[in-house]
Amino acid sequence: MRHAPVVALIALLALTLAAVACDDDDAGTNAAATNTPQVNERTSALPPTEPPAGGETPATAEEEVTGIVGAVVAGTSTIEINQLSGADVTQVAVTSATQIRRATGGSLTLAQIRPSDRIIARGAVEGAVLTASAITIQDVLPGAQPGG
Repeated sequence: MRHAPVVALIALLALTLAAVACDDDDAGTNAAATNTPQVNERTSALPPTEPPAGGETPATAEEEVTGIVGAVVAGTSTIEINQLSGADVTQVAVTSATQIRRATGGSLTLAQIRPSDRIIARGAVEGAVLTASAITIQDVLPGAQPGG
């Protein structure tokens, strides 16, 4: 009878594992218990979400682009860039709400951005234009320009 506690422990462990396995099998059939939307044969997608109160459209997810400034067009408040990574855009639109700052700290204006500066811009993408909510500029280093 010395082995009775060990046998009882093994039996308890086996029952516990069997109960866990049964719970996993029931997870897909009891949607109310898991409180998660289930997709069945009749629906191919989750139910549509309601628009925010007041008829506002949902906020667009921001994307990020890094690149090198090609030209600054003050008349249209845009920055033409050579994209290095991120969103597939060639222009960054600057609005009155866009925050422009230096990588080393401090703020900048659109007129202070120069060709060959490195740029990281975040905002909403529409076509080949990113409307920036935030821009970070890293000044070009002496000798880093072609022919410099």
